[in-house]
Amino acid sequence: MSLTIRARLTLWYTAVLGAILLVFATATYVAFERRLNARRDAQLVESVRALAFTFSHERTEHRELRTTDEVAVETIREFRFRDRHFAIYRPEGRLIALSDNPEAVPEARLFTSAPISGSPVGRTLALARMGLPAFSNDDAKTGHLRLYGETTTVGGTTYVVLVAGHNDDQLEWLAQVRRVYAVLIPLALLAAAGGGYLLARKSFAPVMRMCAEAERIGAEDLSQRLTIAQPDDELGRLAGSFNGLLGRLAHAIDTLRRFTSDASHELRTPIAIIQGESDVALSRPDRSPDEYRESLDIIRDESRRTARIVEDLFTLTRADAGQLTPLRTRFDLGETIADTVQSLRTLAARKNIRMTGETGEELSVLADESLVRQLLRNLLENAIKYTPDGGWITVTVEKTASDVLVHIADTGPGIPPADRTRIFERFHRGRRTATNGGAGLGLAIAAEIARAHGGDLTLTRSDEKGSIFTFKIGTPLDRAHPARMTSTKDEGDKTRSEGHRTKDEGDKTRSEGHRTKDEGDKTRSDGR
Repeated sequence: MSLTIRARLTLWYTAVLGAILLVFATATYVAFERRLNARRDAQLVESVRALAFTFSHERTEHRELRTTDEVAVETIREFRFRDRHFAIYRPEGRLIALSDNPEAVPEARLFTSAPISGSPVGRTLALARMGLPAFSNDDAKTGHLRLYGETTTVGGTTYVVLVAGHNDDQLEWLAQVRRVYAVLIPLALLAAAGGGYLLARKSFAPVMRMCAEAERIGAEDLSQRLTIAQPDDELGRLAGSFNGLLGRLAHAIDTLRRFTSDASHELRTPIAIIQGESDVALSRPDRSPDEYRESLDIIRDESRRTARIVEDLFTLTRADAGQLTPLRTRFDLGETIADTVQSLRTLAARKNIRMTGETGEELSVLADESLVRQLLRNLLENAIKYTPDGGWITVTVEKTASDVLVHIADTGPGIPPADRTRIFERFHRGRRTATNGGAGLGLAIAAEIARAHGGDLTLTRSDEKGSIFTFKIGTPLDRAHPARMTSTKDEGDKTRSEGHRTKDEGDKTRSEGHRTKDEGDKTRSDGR
């Protein structure tokens, strides 16, 4: 079972505090113990030196009356301490003086027997005779003692003065400190755990409130937002980011809904026409071949329109999924522009529109030629659609140090100000689109292609004199050649182009005838 964040924070806080308290307690305990040891040792040294001074002074005053050993016995009787025991030894280790009543004091038994080299007294005597700090401890069952000894010369003879002090008071102090720590540290940890849990619960209360509010927000209504109590703290910024995410999600869902609705609407019309023409063709067995041909022509045109819409939708779907990756190759941008302009000459000629592609010098670029060609075609078809009869469309190329800019200008009526910010939205059907037909996908696809190449598509100018669209295609690969210009009304077209144009005019005439008949069939179909 996983713990909640509040529980984990409480445990971490308690563990860290416990470690800090443990380190603090250990450090203070060691420092306190060392301080007590130093104070006890200083008292032992002071008492030994006081006894040695008194011993020497008494020997000087009573030199003629008593021997040195007698003076030692008399001197040691004057030092009466409840927790200390004194002894004076000759250098060879013979005891000559001891504190009174050794039998009444169990610890004094250490001095009554001959000192052994490995015993506490023996070690102390050996260290004192060598002039080293003569401290040692008695760990025997007789008690907890600390021994210290120093040498002193009295009457020409070197003696060793020893003192044994109790450790009971020090041990009692240390035990009391341990008991205090054993009580206070667990209480401090319990208090810290309880306080930490309450603090974590209070700190996470806004998070729990945001969770409850987020659970009430569904895809059906994304207009709700999280309440932000403190916008400047971390949770406030988190709530702000979540609200921003909700806004973007609401916009995406709204766009998807409109996209689905518009796509259904756009596909419904050609499918309804196809279905209507099929029903009409099959409803009368006595129809003539020309009537069947007209119905098939209508079905073919609407099928192509449907396929075009589906292809455009697929392109946009790839762009949304990040799969519209250009297959970059090196090609001549001017030649691509010239070919695209040439391929649309018939469409422009129907409205007597003069369309030219002025590319200047031959310009080699690294891009996806098929996508660039589609971009150009979408923009040119859009310009032809909105340019009135007798107008003109010009494609120009501008080369900078780091980019290649392509400008497409027309002499149309311009785009209404209310539509200029939305012309690149999918299925946007502004006033111009509503009057001229179209699915509203051409500019959206062109913008996606420009972005896929690391550039952009912008509306540079739009007024009553016309509009200019500009897209950036990337970095040029320098190659200079003579200028090239193509026109749909150039007199110097090749003979093969003339032949194709003648054939295209014938196809156009037949297509116009079929269209006239299609309108009649549609009227009849709608009547049905």
